[in-house]
Amino acid sequence: MIAKVIVDADNKQVNKPFDYLIPDELIDLITVGSYIKVSFGARKVAAFVVGIGENSDRELKEVISLIDLNQVLTLELVLLGKQLAKQLITTQIKIYKTMLPSALNIKYRKYIIGDLREFNQYKINEKLYLDSLDNNLLKSLNTSIKKENLTVLVDLKQKVKKSYNQFYQLVTEDVQLTAKKQLEIFEFLKENGRTAKTELVDKAFSTSALKALVDKKIVKITKEEKYRYSFEKFENKNIILSQRQQKVLNDINKSRVNLLHGVTGSGKTEIYLKYISEIINQGKEAIFLVPEISLTYQFIKRFMGEFKDQVAVIHSGLTAGERYDEWRKIKENKVKCVIGARSAVFAPFENLGVIIIDEAHETTYKQDNNPRYNAIDVAKMRCSYHQCALILGTATPSLEDYALAKKEIYHLLTLKNRINNFSMPQIKVVDMPTKKLISKELERAIRERILKNEQVIILLNRRGFNTFLLCDDCRETIKCKYCDVTLTYHKKRNELVCHYCGYRLKTTVNKQIRCACGSDNLIYLGFGTERLLEELESLFREETILRLDQDTNKNKNIEKSLELFKSNKARILLGTQMIAKGLDFPNVTLVGVISIDSMLNRIDFRANEKTYQLLVQVAGRAGRGEKKGEVIIQTLNKDHFVLKEVIEGSYESFFKKEINLRKLGENPPYTFIDVIQVSSKKQVDAFKEAFRIMKYLNIKNVKILGPVVPYISKVNLKYRVNLLVKYKIANYLDKYYFNVYLNIDKNIGLIIDKSPLY
Repeated sequence: MIAKVIVDADNKQVNKPFDYLIPDELIDLITVGSYIKVSFGARKVAAFVVGIGENSDRELKEVISLIDLNQVLTLELVLLGKQLAKQLITTQIKIYKTMLPSALNIKYRKYIIGDLREFNQYKINEKLYLDSLDNNLLKSLNTSIKKENLTVLVDLKQKVKKSYNQFYQLVTEDVQLTAKKQLEIFEFLKENGRTAKTELVDKAFSTSALKALVDKKIVKITKEEKYRYSFEKFENKNIILSQRQQKVLNDINKSRVNLLHGVTGSGKTEIYLKYISEIINQGKEAIFLVPEISLTYQFIKRFMGEFKDQVAVIHSGLTAGERYDEWRKIKENKVKCVIGARSAVFAPFENLGVIIIDEAHETTYKQDNNPRYNAIDVAKMRCSYHQCALILGTATPSLEDYALAKKEIYHLLTLKNRINNFSMPQIKVVDMPTKKLISKELERAIRERILKNEQVIILLNRRGFNTFLLCDDCRETIKCKYCDVTLTYHKKRNELVCHYCGYRLKTTVNKQIRCACGSDNLIYLGFGTERLLEELESLFREETILRLDQDTNKNKNIEKSLELFKSNKARILLGTQMIAKGLDFPNVTLVGVISIDSMLNRIDFRANEKTYQLLVQVAGRAGRGEKKGEVIIQTLNKDHFVLKEVIEGSYESFFKKEINLRKLGENPPYTFIDVIQVSSKKQVDAFKEAFRIMKYLNIKNVKILGPVVPYISKVNLKYRVNLLVKYKIANYLDKYYFNVYLNIDKNIGLIIDKSPLY
């Protein structure tokens, strides 16, 4: 038998199956989806089996071994990976590794064999690993390697292994012990039975005495696998659907894409839970996606309260070991439901009954680096394979999705009112103050809520303290040394940060920041959440104010902050767009939006839509209980039609106005738009390649705009040039794109982003 494999080499030249002979002893173990080790050229590499064939007359290398005894990719995921690689213009191995937890990735570690007597002190298990040596030793080793006195080989090891709890128990009680410490342990185990090692250590029993008992075979050690992720705070609510909710539940089409358009607070979550319960009762499985990690904690409590240990969790906030454990729960059929962010769409279920995507309008479902998959597109493919329902839930559908629903390509479900007929919040637009960040109207409203012991959410969609520094002498901004972007000042860390490449410029007492012209006469301009927090703390000194953005998220304190806010121990929550959606706090009666103008003024055909969605979503956090809600939006442009539509509260009205603008501009949903980005260390080379690609794509029914320099013209010392490609037939250019991808110069960077959402 022959295994057709995709090797672990992210190189477009080897992006195809290779044949390997399956040795007799592995024939019954290797199947499609197996994870194996093979020789590839002079190296040993990991590989995925994507097909099984009959023996051939060709002389083939044999599969070396299995890396994992279990099939790591289902047949469906193998086929899906092949299809996605074509659509996303990337390698199959890139897709397969995206589907799996990083713990399954193999660590390639080079080591030396040969006469290593002079390096004995550096050897580990008789191997001399290159990454354990300093540069001087590596230099002398290199000479011996060139003379062929030493040989370089590669170890393949999985990065993370299973975690176990260790237990001790008596083998026999018929013994005579004289050693006091051994006798103490013996008596304890005799009375308490099998005991965890951690408990014995906590009770300060002697580890040497314990080892002696094991050596004498009086005590034996057993292991029990433990899962590294645990979540102990559950919410178990008795779900009683309203008549309208029950109708929506009954109307879900079980084999189509369903667009559930329900206003904020209309009870979509209860419908999700009820439908998933039905699916699990049928013996099938469910995937539930949320756009932000901040939302997973809230949903985990509800889902685990409802389904107990039938739930697994997958998101980027977990450690590699935790993700590995959660993935194995799914693979080993120990759970029936998975909750997670974008990557959870690849959960290895084999009997899917539904995929539900909450806040389906969010751009975070699209990955912004290779492979640039959209979780919603992947969900459509998986639901088609399993012939099951896909539910897209949102209060503010994307124009493309709503247009498909209007054409009855999607099945439209609607919830027009809040649950229990709670009223929608009153929305007010006020002038943005010039000297402060908080207007008098917003300050007064916050004080009123504090006096009533109610809570407030404040949105500012920019992090940092100041968004840029301006030289007062030459009038230039302080930019990143690697990117064409201004640095953002973070006061707490006293440093300037590039939010594109991560470059940091720290200020100290002895080292002041200077402009390229040499001047230190700098003006701090703009504002972000860090500066807003400072102003709020000066206005409301007695209050605990919580801040949630990407900077605070790094400390993994989202869950802690949300719990504090929910328990009313903090009455003001400040954050970026991660707090604008999905959060359900009945005591929040006021939402303040500090400034929305930067979003409205973006050069982006989706700017109106994104602004409308963000404002409606954050407004929906107010008045979700019996208390009435209020929203105050600060702006420099009170007459903008988007703000008027938000106040009016009719999505249908906004859709009609915006869809006409899309038609005039020949933008989605009337066309498909892709962005091709070419990058190079020399801008002239990037332009040359862009013109060459534009000439190649000059075919019928294709309109190309560009080449143009994007707003951020340089990142990580590479100049960028963009082409905007418009066409009307889905996947019309895929074969042309793949040829561009295969023939691009190795010194030129290439990104082909199909249907970008930014």
